[in-house]
Amino acid sequence: MNYIVLSRKWRPKNFDQVVGQEHVTKILINAISTNKVSHSYLFSGPRGVGKTTVARILALKLNNIESIDRSLDIIELDGASNRGIDEIRDLKDATKYVPIEGRYKVFIIDEAHMLTKEAFNALLKTLEEPPAHVVFILATTEIQKIPSTISSRCQKYDFKKISLDSTVAHLDDIINSEGYSSEPQALRAIASKSDGSLRDALSLLDKVFSISDKQVTYSIVKDILGIVDEDIYLNLIQEMIKGNAASVITSVNSTLDSGIAPSIFIDGFTKYVRDSICYLVMHRSELELSLDSKGFLDGSKPYLGKFRQALSLCISYTNSNTLSVISLENLFLKLLDLFLAEQQRSKLEPQPVSLLEQKDNVNQDSNADSKDFSVKKDRVNLDTVNLGVNSIEKAWKVFLKKIESDNLRLYCVLEKISISDSSDGRCALDISGLSKYDSNLISDKLESMQESIAEIYGKKINLFFRKERKVEDSLVAQNKENQLDKVSEPEDDKKMDFEEHPLIESAVSDYNGKIIK
Repeated sequence: MNYIVLSRKWRPKNFDQVVGQEHVTKILINAISTNKVSHSYLFSGPRGVGKTTVARILALKLNNIESIDRSLDIIELDGASNRGIDEIRDLKDATKYVPIEGRYKVFIIDEAHMLTKEAFNALLKTLEEPPAHVVFILATTEIQKIPSTISSRCQKYDFKKISLDSTVAHLDDIINSEGYSSEPQALRAIASKSDGSLRDALSLLDKVFSISDKQVTYSIVKDILGIVDEDIYLNLIQEMIKGNAASVITSVNSTLDSGIAPSIFIDGFTKYVRDSICYLVMHRSELELSLDSKGFLDGSKPYLGKFRQALSLCISYTNSNTLSVISLENLFLKLLDLFLAEQQRSKLEPQPVSLLEQKDNVNQDSNADSKDFSVKKDRVNLDTVNLGVNSIEKAWKVFLKKIESDNLRLYCVLEKISISDSSDGRCALDISGLSKYDSNLISDKLESMQESIAEIYGKKINLFFRKERKVEDSLVAQNKENQLDKVSEPEDDKKMDFEEHPLIESAVSDYNGKIIK
């Protein structure tokens, strides 16, 4: 007897055998039991999730028969092969004939999105008002290609991907029925690789059955599917955080040399990064991560932002069957730069500063700017220290250095500010050189700025803003006023000369007039 592949051998024959589509089967069962059957259905969803299977079961139940193979009342068409207007005309002619055995003549059109525009137009009227004995069932993986004039005439059902747990449970039932034993990790690997397609999962299980000795082990599945060990991905991220470029490239090349395709490698790494982000954000313990990975991630929360950037980079490289080794190496060098930037930022971030000079030394030292500014981990109580202008300026420089690495936009604004005065824990900042927009920006950041400086010194310094009017500006304004005065004086003189002119006086006298302006 010829071998029958698992996807055909274990194809559901009843609605209750369909996996993961209860939201569809429940409605169809009720429609049949209450005799509220629509004249046209449209099933859409990913490949291998049961669209055609449910269409066949629905056709069988409508006609109350056991098998579809020899039925003359169930006609199944492949939209990819019968996509022209001539085939649709033949189909329309077939709708005129009443069913021979059952109650309905059912037309199943698989891959309906492959029909031509002309074929869809020819089907419109028949689909809208078919004979009472006709039921159309259209199935497609690309619902967006179905014209709205067609979809609006159908009862639409969206099929979803099969969940990981449902796929594993179904695979386990089939393996036990076939007389095999299995490892849970192997089944989860197959289910994860199938990406919600039960047909793909059964095809992969067929491959495993062909080389296994009544036992489905993870080692066999890993070799067949080309799965990369999670430890390799974990080690890559650890080496990138350390900044070890040589180790990263060596690890990538050694993995590819073992026969792993670059596209498979990057798909697996992308999924690992995604799971890592989910674990860091939601702490989901059910994720497919080892204890070593979870332990590492528990101490890696500062790198969450870099993980997100890494995921964006990885996604741009996925779904590419032509990905080369050089492209993959370039990707990991970019990822290495991401984590190196985080390391450098952490190193440049200033630690709490300790002032070693006492009050007299601070006030008397006129060359404080040229001395080294000590940075210590331990803080000194500054309540007894009177901070002079020079030390405030040093504090401001340290603070700017911190802002430069954290917020470049804010740094560009703060760089234009100068310290105009400081005393008794208060520091005046001259913002006369800022625009109105920049002034509003730093006003919103005032509280956080004070907190940052407090972290550096261990003592809060009250900051406030001031607009200083420079001497040069005052001189310019005074000069403008003087010029205006000088200009106004000749105008008055000219007015007086005009009124006293002999001709003007004579005209006013002769005509008994007066000067208006």
